[in-house]
Amino acid sequence: MIEGLFGMTSRLKKLDAYVLESFGTNIVCFIGIHGMGSIGKSTLAEAYYKIMSHKFEGCSFLSKVREVSKRENGLVELQKQLLSDILGEDLSVGHVGDGRDKIRRSVIIVTTRNESLLRKRYKIFGAGQLDDDEALQLFSWKAFESTEPPEEYRELSEQVVEHANNLPLALTVFGSQFGQKRGKNEWNSTLRKLKKFPPEQIIKKLKISFDELDEMEQNIFLDIACFFKGLEESKVKPILDCCGFEPNCGIPNLICMSLLRITEDDRKLWMHDKLKEMGQQIGRGNEADQRPTRLWNKDELDNILQENMLPSLKIIDLTDSESLKTFGYFSAVPNLESNGSISDGGFPEYFGRLVSLENLVLSKNPFTVLPPSISGLSRLKFLGLEYCKCLTTLGQELPSSLEEVNVNYCSSLKSFLDPLKPSNLRCSAVCVDCFELVKIQDGILTAFTSLQRHLQDPCNLRRKFGIVLVGSKIPAWFTKPCSRPTISLKLGKSWCGSKWKRFALAVCFWADSPDDFCCDVKLDMGDGNLEIATVDCPTNSGSSNHLWLSYVHREQFNVDWENCTGDIEFSFRSKASSVDKSWHCGPWSVRLVYKKDVKMLTKITTKNEDVRPTPSFEETWEEILTAARRPILPGAGALMPKKCKTNWSFSKQKSIWGAANLGTAQDEALLISIKEYEWTR
Repeated sequence: MIEGLFGMTSRLKKLDAYVLESFGTNIVCFIGIHGMGSIGKSTLAEAYYKIMSHKFEGCSFLSKVREVSKRENGLVELQKQLLSDILGEDLSVGHVGDGRDKIRRSVIIVTTRNESLLRKRYKIFGAGQLDDDEALQLFSWKAFESTEPPEEYRELSEQVVEHANNLPLALTVFGSQFGQKRGKNEWNSTLRKLKKFPPEQIIKKLKISFDELDEMEQNIFLDIACFFKGLEESKVKPILDCCGFEPNCGIPNLICMSLLRITEDDRKLWMHDKLKEMGQQIGRGNEADQRPTRLWNKDELDNILQENMLPSLKIIDLTDSESLKTFGYFSAVPNLESNGSISDGGFPEYFGRLVSLENLVLSKNPFTVLPPSISGLSRLKFLGLEYCKCLTTLGQELPSSLEEVNVNYCSSLKSFLDPLKPSNLRCSAVCVDCFELVKIQDGILTAFTSLQRHLQDPCNLRRKFGIVLVGSKIPAWFTKPCSRPTISLKLGKSWCGSKWKRFALAVCFWADSPDDFCCDVKLDMGDGNLEIATVDCPTNSGSSNHLWLSYVHREQFNVDWENCTGDIEFSFRSKASSVDKSWHCGPWSVRLVYKKDVKMLTKITTKNEDVRPTPSFEETWEEILTAARRPILPGAGALMPKKCKTNWSFSKQKSIWGAANLGTAQDEALLISIKEYEWTR
C-alpha cells in the first residue's frame, strides 16, 4: 500500500497491464484514464508516473492542464514545459502544430471526464470507484491519521463514508472537517449540516463538468438530478422530449461526460450522489442572485409559496400527492405536474392566468371536465391527462398553442377533437384505450380532420403531427396496406420537386404491443450511400388494436432530397430489443404527400366524405339492397338511394352485374333497373 493512497496498488497493476498490452502493438502508447470528476484520475496517473518514470530517458508530468490551456497561448506553454522536461533544454515553439511535430514519445497518459476525446487512438482505462473498505481507510487517514477509526467512532465514520458515496474528494474534505470535531454530538450535528449544505469546494470541483454542457444538456442533467434519478430511461425520455430537451442526444452526452450512466440490467438512470447534490443545489438557486428553478421537497415548496418566489420556477413535481385536493397560488409556473386527487372544484379562479405555463400534467385525477379558464394558458404546449378515468370532455376552449395532448386510458372520454364541430386545435394527440370516444366519434375521420386542421396553420407545416386512436384498419386514402414490416417505394425521375413536402404513415398496433415502436426511413442517395432517419411513435400499450397516423415534414430529415434517386424504404420495428417484434403490429402503409393531396384531404374532411377502408363488393352490394328496399317517391327514376353511407355514386356508362343473392322480386327488379349503370367512387 502506498502511504495515504488507498486502493491504489490494485489500480496501478491494472493500469500497467493496459500499458504493456498497448506496447505490444503500438510504437507510441496512448492511454486515457476516464471517469467522473474527483474520482481519483489524476492521483492514479501521478502515482503511475512516479513509479515508472525512472525507466524512461525523459519524462514529464503536467498538472492543471485545463486551467493552463484556457490562458492565452496556454497550449504552447504546456508544450514548452513538456519538451523541456523530456529533452532537458528549452525549445522554441511558435504554435501548437510546431510542438506536436516534436512530441514523439512512447507512453502518453491523459486523464479526462469527457470520453469523446479518447475515441480515436486512446485505449480507455476506467477509473473505478473505491470500495467500502478502501473508502473507510481514506476517511480514517484524513480524520484520525490511522487506517482504522477508533471503535467508538466506527459507526459514525461509516455513516460519513456512506454519505460521501466513496468519492475520494468528499472523503478527503469530510475527513479534514470531522478530524477537528470532538464528541459524538458535534459529529452528528456536522453530518446533518453536510447533508443539507454540501461543502463548496466539492460542488465547485464537480461543477466543472456541468459548466461545459450546453443549455439543453444542463436542463436534462438538472431534471434527472432533481426528479428522475433511479427511474427507467424509457419513462423519463418522453417527459424530457415534451419539454423540448432532445433526450436522445442529450443523455448520451451526459454519459460521455461522466455525469450519468444507465444500469445494464433494468436501464435506469443513475448518477453519483455527490453529482445529484450538486444538481439539486443548482436547482435550489442558493446563490443570492438566483431563485429556484425546480422544486421537489415539500418544505421548500411551502417556503417558496409563502415568499411568492415563483417567477423563475420551471417544474413542480407533485407525484403521488394523494391528499392534494386543490393546488395553490402558482401564478408564474412554466411547468406544472400534479398526480393527485384534484376534483372539478379543485381548479382555482386564477388558473387561466398562469400565462407562463408550458407543460401541464394532471394525470390520475378524478375531475370530469377541464375548466373553461384553461383557454387562458396561452403558452401551453403539452397537456398530460393519462388515467383521468372520470374525464368526459376536454371542453371547447383549449389553448390554440397546444402541440400535444395525451389522454391515454381516459376510459370515460366522449368528446375530443370532434370532426363535426369547429375547433382551434392544431395539435397531435395520443388516445390509447379511449373506447367511448371512438364509439361516438368516427376515429378515422377524427384523425384526418385533426391532420387537416394541423395543415391549416402555416406555423405547423414543419412540425411533425401524430395521432393514436382505437382502430385496426388503414384508411383508403393511403396506398395499399402491406402486411410485411418493410415497405419500399419506387421513385420516378422527378419525384422530388417543390410540390412534394411530406410523408404520411399509417400503422395498426396490436393489443399489448411494445411501447417503443418506430419507423426507420432508409434513403438511397444514388451514390451507394444510405441515409437513415427514425420517426418515433408515441403510443403506449393498449388492450386492443390501435391506429397510428403520422405526418412528417421532409425538412425534419437532414437529407439532400434532390440527390435521393433510388428507393425509399420504410421499416417498422420495436426499439426495446434486438429480437424481431414486428409481428406486434400491422398492416402498415405510407404515402408521399404532394400539394394536390393536401387539397384532396381538405375536400374529404370539409365535405365529410368517407375516408374509411374501401368496403368489398359484397359489403357494398348488401348496403345497396338494404337502402333500395325503402319506398320510392314518384318520379324518382332508378331505385338507387340518393346517398348511402359508403358514398358510392352511379353513372350511366356500361352494364355491370353484381353477385347478389336475388331472393325476392324486388331484388330482381332492382338488378334490372341498375344494370345500365356502373358505380364510381
